[in-house]
Amino acid sequence: MWPDLFKIRADSVVLAPGATDRHLVFENNDRPGIMTARGVERLIMVMQFYQAKKWLWLQP
Repeated sequence: MWPDLFKIRADSVVLAPGATDRHLVFENNDRPGIMTARGVERLIMVMQFYQAKKWLWLQP
């Protein structure tokens, strides 16, 4: 019925679904085109939007 489901047996399981993006603080970080990694993922995976010639990835 559900071929993509798995049965997992473990002594303990930790679920942490409340992750939030940390915004980098720098001058002009609120300008158009500057977004968090989760925002980029949402554009590409959910909205199927990909239009960029150059990318700059910053990680704290």
